[in-house]
Amino acid sequence: MKILTLNLRHNNDYWEQRKPLVIDLIQEHQPDIIGFQEVWMSIQQAHLILQGVTGAPYNIYVTPKQAHHGKEGIAIATRLPATDFVSLDLPGGERVAQRLMITFDRKQICFVNTHLHHMPIESEVERLPQMQAILKWLEKIDVPTVITGDMNTIPERETIRIAKARYSSAYEQVHGKEPDFTFPAPLAEDAYGGLSAMIDYILISPDSLKATSAKVVGDQATGTNPKLSPSDHCGIVTTLEFR
Repeated sequence: MKILTLNLRHNNDYWEQRKPLVIDLIQEHQPDIIGFQEVWMSIQQAHLILQGVTGAPYNIYVTPKQAHHGKEGIAIATRLPATDFVSLDLPGGERVAQRLMITFDRKQICFVNTHLHHMPIESEVERLPQMQAILKWLEKIDVPTVITGDMNTIPERETIRIAKARYSSAYEQVHGKEPDFTFPAPLAEDAYGGLSAMIDYILISPDSLKATSAKVVGDQATGTNPKLSPSDHCGIVTTLEFR
């Protein structure tokens, strides 16, 4: 079972030039399930991208942000059978999480996707309660769980520490450490004064799921433009199996 998480940067910054790069990335890795963040609703961005990917079609589940009144949201796309789609409004306004039960190899997994608040940058006052709400939401889930998302915070912060008390990072399972960064990709390198951070994650139930591979993707510029990458974030792709 292959999983991708990717923040799309909605339709900003050379979207028409980036769109084929996003399609190519998905075409190359052929994930069974995708967690998208910053999905622009008015152009049905997730649908638009996945229409360009050959192979089995994806079913797409979109949840708008609370405060954006349908302009931007997050999305789960799956080629696997799925049921029981629900969403959760996170504390602090605007941000949401979504949850879907997916069948793989005749077993169920719970797939969760989210995008935690980016502000304030140096404080977890918004993100920590949001993660706490997600963990509480999942307390009674008794099947293997996968959480994807742009968490907007580094592994050393409390928001990620409390998540990792229950779940493992797929990338860290494979490599023994998190990647050096997932943000910014070349698209946004000039905007942040050389700063970089690991803020995008795939978290998994460690007792029932094992990551057999994991890699950062979308971290290279493509073509003749040295700043044109699929998004301003890198994505993470992992392959999982049941223990």
